Order: sequence, then structure tokens, then C-alpha cells
Amino acid sequence: MIFLIQYDRKHGRLITPIERFKDSEREEARARRLSLEIEFTRSGKDHEVVLLEAESEQNLQKTHSRYVPDSEEHSRVLRDLEKAEEVWKALGNALGSGDVSSEEYHAAVAMLQDAKKRFQRLFRRTGTEPLR
Repeated sequence: MIFLIQYDRKHGRLITPIERFKDSEREEARARRLSLEIEFTRSGKDHEVVLLEAESEQNLQKTHSRYVPDSEEHSRVLRDLEKAEEVWKALGNALGSGDVSSEEYHAAVAMLQDAKKRFQRLFRRTGTEPLR
């Protein structure tokens, strides 16, 4: 199986879902990659377009985890990120209004630090850059 991947280097994520081609569709896959490369070059986008060959997406995940993160772990990290953003906003609002205690403040900071450590471990393992 041939996989066409469009990857945003700046943000370290897929741009679109992975496209799949049968081995017999190799020329179509190459033409699609070339078309996308030309489009991205003309528009000045720093996107990577690659063709990879593997027997399955699971194998691709093992060999090229930068492009195909573990979906369960990736989902968990995204949920943690959303929670951290909610906490950060709430903490900012509470600090601004004077409605937060010292214990609440320190608990929120500890939660954010813990989430940051999990994100860093995931990014180191998958070889991707953390979001900036």
C-alpha cells in the first residue's frame, strides 16, 4: 500500500487525512504528490508532501510516527491540552478578579506543569516539534 501524507512542518501535524493508493496506483500517487508539491511551492506554504510504502498503517505508524502518531495517545494529549487551556483561562480570569486562593493557584500551576511534561515526552518519542 502507498500512503500520501501532507504534513505542516511549522505546526508538526497532518494537514489532511492520509491518502491511500494501491500498489497498482503508483503513478497516480506520484502525480498527486507532484501536483501538491507544485501547489504548495507556488503558495509559499512550508508543507511537506511524502509518499511512503508500507503493508499497513500500523506499520507506517511504527516506522514514521512523526506522520502517524498513536491515535489513542494523541487523542489523550489533545484532551489534556484542551483541559490545560480551560484551566489557564479560568486561572487568568480568577487572578484578574481576585477570586483565586493560593492553594487553587498552585494546584492549577501543578496541573499545567504536569500536562507540559506529558506533551514533551510524547513529542520526544514521536520526533515531532511541540506546538509553539
